[in-house]
Amino acid sequence: MNDIESGDISIQNPELKSHIKSTLNANKYYLETSFRDFESDTIDSDVKYYLTKYHDNTVVITRTEDGISTTHYDTVDIDLVMSNPDNIIKNSLSMEGGIKRASVENIKNIIRDLRENSSSVGRIEAYVVSPILESNLRRMGFQHVQQGC
Repeated sequence: MNDIESGDISIQNPELKSHIKSTLNANKYYLETSFRDFESDTIDSDVKYYLTKYHDNTVVITRTEDGISTTHYDTVDIDLVMSNPDNIIKNSLSMEGGIKRASVENIKNIIRDLRENSSSVGRIEAYVVSPILESNLRRMGFQHVQQGC
């Protein structure tokens, strides 16, 4: 964010600049929220973190939490999807080195893990703010995907 504000990263399109700054601010909030989990003296077994790495660099971190259970199935909520800020900028500006579809790979890993280790989970819920993630989740077979505000 500092590099955008100082002009070290030049973004001429004001709408794109605003979008990137908004995405980076949301990402920062997600990281700060997650950091509180790690600062806590108690471990919440309902909360899990999934990492997606590329060349030993963490690209996406997703926080999940066990949701409401019914008599038919358990629910897992995808709470937060955090991305490497450099990757956000590189992908938004179509720069070399951006790793595309990392969040999709991350979600696929979560689903794979749930299928292998939590057979009672019958529903995954997520509050989606990204139109790209919404589209990707639909392609993966998610039903009732709705972008939030």
